[in-house]
Amino acid sequence: MFGRLLKYELKATSRVIPFAFLISFLFAIFHFLLSRFLGDLAVGASFAFLVLALVTQFIIVWVMLAVRYYKSMYGAEAYLTHTLPTSSTSIFWSKFLVAFGWFFVSVVYIAAMVAGLFANLMQMLKVNMDELGGGFEMFLRFLGIPVSGWGLVLVLLFFALTVSLGSLITLYFAVTAGSTSVFGSMGMGGPVIMYILVYIGQQILGIFAGLLIPISLKMNFVEDFANHILGGVMSWELVFESTMLSWFSGNGNAGQLFPLGSYILNPIIYTSMILITVYLVKRKTSLR
Repeated sequence: MFGRLLKYELKATSRVIPFAFLISFLFAIFHFLLSRFLGDLAVGASFAFLVLALVTQFIIVWVMLAVRYYKSMYGAEAYLTHTLPTSSTSIFWSKFLVAFGWFFVSVVYIAAMVAGLFANLMQMLKVNMDELGGGFEMFLRFLGIPVSGWGLVLVLLFFALTVSLGSLITLYFAVTAGSTSVFGSMGMGGPVIMYILVYIGQQILGIFAGLLIPISLKMNFVEDFANHILGGVMSWELVFESTMLSWFSGNGNAGQLFPLGSYILNPIIYTSMILITVYLVKRKTSLR
């Protein structure tokens, strides 16, 4: 039954979302052709439209998934959804997995399009890509970041994965919590208000966690710049120190600390939100 739920959800979401990808892809082809045959003004205009198309594509995916989840769980299609011979949690997870797939594909697609735009720009400027790649690796070494090649690709994919997961958890939590009896008959207004409140709360908690949780990355500079440029003029050290305490103690490290508290807190927040969402779906969502 769970496989059928996944298949049906994928079919339902595939009616509109792929067209958003198609439109931005057509804009990319249009921009590529203009960059080959027309002047800088036309290229600049097509580039602006392409960037707008990519932003619009992500917004469309985000909005369509939110509307789809709301309508099928709490809106016009809710009655049919909850008469299915399966548990509400199975229905939720089928929707969550399909939506996560769309989110992840969208983030990776946008990253690939941006990389393609950059490569096309470098080709227009007649920049040697091998030299550019070598320069980028040297820049990473300069920053003391020991990542290059496929390692960098894996880091970016992991970033896309976490961004997609966190965004979707926040979205589904807001829709679910905003559709409870607390918000009465506000319709989609409840989820919208809840999302705004959750977003503001996350930002405030992230700031305080970064300032108060005593764990940070400390940036150290190599004094002999000329002799260490190939080996990196910066190094990073994990220190158990908070930015706020460094400010108050006046030890001069505050400007060199990159707080990690929010990155520690975020998994706790997202785990709590998904558990609460599943609880609300299981206990507070029904035919009634």
